[in-house]
Amino acid sequence: MIAAVIGVGIGGSALPFYTAGLFIGPLRSAFGWSLGAASSGNLALSLGLGLAAPLVGRLVDRIGARAVVIPGLLLEAFSFLLLAAMGGSFFLYVGIVFAMGLLCAGASPLSLTKVINARFVRARGLALGFCLMGTGLTAAVAPPILSRVIAAHGWRAGYLALACAVLALTPSALLIRAMPTPLTVEETNCVRADFRLSDGRFWILIAASVLAAASLAGLVIHLTPILIDLGATPVGAANRVGAIGIAVLSARLLVGAALDRLPAPWVGAVLMAAAAGGALVLRYAGLEGALLAALSFGLGVGAEVDLIAYLCARYFGLRAYGRAYGLLYGATLLAAGLGPLAFGMIADQPGGYGAV
Repeated sequence: MIAAVIGVGIGGSALPFYTAGLFIGPLRSAFGWSLGAASSGNLALSLGLGLAAPLVGRLVDRIGARAVVIPGLLLEAFSFLLLAAMGGSFFLYVGIVFAMGLLCAGASPLSLTKVINARFVRARGLALGFCLMGTGLTAAVAPPILSRVIAAHGWRAGYLALACAVLALTPSALLIRAMPTPLTVEETNCVRADFRLSDGRFWILIAASVLAAASLAGLVIHLTPILIDLGATPVGAANRVGAIGIAVLSARLLVGAALDRLPAPWVGAVLMAAAAGGALVLRYAGLEGALLAALSFGLGVGAEVDLIAYLCARYFGLRAYGRAYGLLYGATLLAAGLGPLAFGMIADQPGGYGAV
């Protein structure tokens, strides 16, 4: 469990995502890029992760999680080093971030949630919540610390710090073990469950996940520049953004416990409604409602991946979990990449961030 929490937190779908907003302003200042260009890195990352996800899912089904997590973390750290050394070429920046997503996709919830699903049965929802707390820890800790590094030493030092953090924590992945317990009747039925693309539940999950991922990712990535536009200092904005991590941590446990007791679709609906309300608060209350908005976004982010992993195991079983979750996760990541890009393009217009 500890290894899974760390792996999720420093993996390619968490650490680059929750720190991307801190680099938008510095990259614009250094190279004169537009908001849309400076925020397009998340799209490149998501494209790489999304394209690799189905293949990684199959590999996890065949060779296990640890064999794909460790190489993914090492390649992620190397990608951060390349970003620290890059020049002002926008295409080089996009290429490096795309390659990061493609090569570090093994270090993601796609691999690590299968370990948890295989190990826990009766309290699976709560176990998944604990595992995915890694993203909340990253969202809470990384922005405040990294914003100070960037303010004191520049954006290149920020990328170097990220590379060092990943390398320092990579050895924890050696602790990953699936070690499934003897199967109960419920688990035996889950393992025997089949996955087919014709299953309507799969496409409902795709639609819900894509809509949620696009809007939530756009809000989280752009929250720092939104708050700065509203009058916050860069450090003050980063501190408010850190509240997302606190909400994600709370939502992981709340959602995990609720999934073991309540219908999963209703759990997701309530938390997504809360996130939608947070967007309205930010629009009409400005900085006064920024903390509440950040907390509500964290609730939405904290619910989404847990729900996908839980429902995927419940509906399609463990035998083809990697394949089913790989497709779902890939679509979600692509949507998460398009959302921030769309937000940036809209914000470049005269109306600014109000419309998004």
